[in-house]
Amino acid sequence: MSEHGFVSPDGEYWVTISDPPADLVASYPEGTLEVGLRPTPLHTWNFAKGDWNTVPQEQIDKMYADEIRDERDARLMEYVDRIVSNPLRWDSMTTEQQDKVKDYRTALLDLTKQVGFPTSFTWPEKFDI
Repeated sequence: MSEHGFVSPDGEYWVTISDPPADLVASYPEGTLEVGLRPTPLHTWNFAKGDWNTVPQEQIDKMYADEIRDERDARLMEYVDRIVSNPLRWDSMTTEQQDKVKDYRTALLDLTKQVGFPTSFTWPEKFDI
């Protein structure tokens, strides 16, 4: 499969995951161009120069950092909060099990402190209880 990027004259961008048939391409808005794949969601097509506009690396890093934090927060809610916010469940766990939950929580919260974040980092391994 080969992906193809398209941008319409109003700046709308989409990707096909295969070679679109000619009749489908003909149904695209007039003036639609086949373009290289968009580097990030922050990039916009510059019709005048026929290429993607440059986006400062700081903005790209912020976008990735925000996405990673969102995923981290989802993991905290799914794997940690449902345990620690339930006193009966928490109290029924051994100290070793509680420590595993605490260590995982700390590792998730410290994710942003890893050298190389947000372009290079390692997700902590989920605990097993």
